[in-house]
Amino acid sequence: MQDELGIALSNTVTIRIIVHTAFTIERMIRNTPIAFPEDEEIDDKLEKIYEKIDKTLKPIEKKLGFE
Repeated sequence: MQDELGIALSNTVTIRIIVHTAFTIERMIRNTPIAFPEDEEIDDKLEKIYEKIDKTLKPIEKKLGFE
């Protein structure tokens, strides 16, 4: 993901991402998504980050059968 985003992540941030991803996978398994307010605005920079994260997680989703 660091390469995709063009940034260097510290070990602490990497661990936080791993833990966050584990909880995300658990929510997917339990089918309990987080609801976000519809009026929340997403700027272009954040949208690009979401796209990179989505691309990075696609192989994991596929392997777990969450396509």
